Amino acid sequence: MKAMTKVSNSCQSRTSKIAGIITLGWSNSPSGRAKLRLGISGLARRILRLRSRPYPVQTPKSVLVVAPHPDDETLGCGGVLARIIRAGGTVNVLFVTDGRASHPGHPLISPGTLAALRHDEARAATGALGIEWRNVFFLDSPDGALASLDLAHTNELVAKIANILTKTSAEVLLLTYRHDGSTDHEASVALVKKALSATRQRPQILEFPIWAWRNPLMLVRPILTSRVIWSVDISNVKGMKIAALDAYISQTRPIPPDLMPVLSPEFTSEFTFDEEFLFER
Repeated sequence: MKAMTKVSNSCQSRTSKIAGIITLGWSNSPSGRAKLRLGISGLARRILRLRSRPYPVQTPKSVLVVAPHPDDETLGCGGVLARIIRAGGTVNVLFVTDGRASHPGHPLISPGTLAALRHDEARAATGALGIEWRNVFFLDSPDGALASLDLAHTNELVAKIANILTKTSAEVLLLTYRHDGSTDHEASVALVKKALSATRQRPQILEFPIWAWRNPLMLVRPILTSRVIWSVDISNVKGMKIAALDAYISQTRPIPPDLMPVLSPEFTSEFTFDEEFLFER
């Protein structure tokens, strides 16, 4: 996951200014911002619990999750995927980008090496969730560039996604939340919508938040506008999700000489609760 360029800087700036005003400036310190984020996300989580209904994981027989980057599938819906597999369903995963841009300018690891590493991490992570390797697909599009592709490359990606949609015949399509504050996430959703138009398939579409947990005010919109908010109790498969997340070593641990990982412990802690939420428009 590309932590810095993926998140909308303008949205972060607006959120920080509003938070600074509301809290009389105490949230302008790193520790203050962290406490404020955790407090707001905790409130959002409680509202989501009240607003949601249990998702019937035993119902879908074929699921396709479209992950803009290797690790999005685990962070956003890893527990859901594990539970669907346990209930006898088939899970397919499509990784849109190669993840090579998560460490820009790193002195010791090249983008090509990082892309290969994240490919291996994805294999380990999906395996930890119980997903068969034959059901995992990679498009290897440039990380961080989905929103700026020219027409030819856009059409090429749409055709590839349409082919996988046809191949998997998924009853349920899991996508990142369309207003997640990430250009790659939002562009990925737009590409899938174009591919669906080409195939004329009509799967159930469910969206999962990732970066919205980093800026939890983004969760206000889906709380207010989602037709249904589904919750999935993942307590009995949480160990599998944590093992899958641990497989993404390049994201959860620092690569020297970096002292901090791309995904901070504060951020990843948002994905270790006993439930996951899915938004249906």
